[in-house]
Amino acid sequence: GPAAAAVAYDDAGRVVPEAPVGAVRVRLAGEHGWADLRGPTLCVAESPEEAAAAEAKLGPDPLDPQADPEPFLAAAGKSRRPIGVLLMEQHVVAGIGNIFRAESLFRRGVDPMAPGTSLTREDLLELWEENVALMAVGVRVGRIITTDPQDRPGVPDTEAWPEHANYVYHRHGQPCLRCGATVLKTDLNGRGLYWCPSCQA
Repeated sequence: GPAAAAVAYDDAGRVVPEAPVGAVRVRLAGEHGWADLRGPTLCVAESPEEAAAAEAKLGPDPLDPQADPEPFLAAAGKSRRPIGVLLMEQHVVAGIGNIFRAESLFRRGVDPMAPGTSLTREDLLELWEENVALMAVGVRVGRIITTDPQDRPGVPDTEAWPEHANYVYHRHGQPCLRCGATVLKTDLNGRGLYWCPSCQA
């Protein structure tokens, strides 16, 4: 894998952050490190009360082990909108971004254009569980890795980024890793949507 960047410390032993790279909107810095937020759809400073009100409007969060998937199952199951749109709506389900959307739909073999109403409760629960599992790997590894070990022989998940990380995301025009069909990309609600027309038919 790539060599780790050298970490600099000040005279008090605190980590000195590197210069920001790219579209950094917020930097959170502490004694032991920092985190940069790049290119969010929305980024605002809020009071604790405003933050609580905003959080109350969110759907269940697959990263929260106590989250109840029922609100997601109910909202998605009664919507005629495409599941590829619903997975990105934070009031339906929180935290699923473009990569998790594309990859979870691929892994479950779901057509991104299928209306929520066309999916069974079991289909929706499997999508929920897929995102729970994929997000847990992302937290553990620190990168979004959605491929299974058998689809990247000899490459552990900690070394899969970026070449062996995903099945369809940013792989348009390339052969599907499972069936060989050409991975497609289209625009859906202003975001690039990636999918395999064969595996997700």
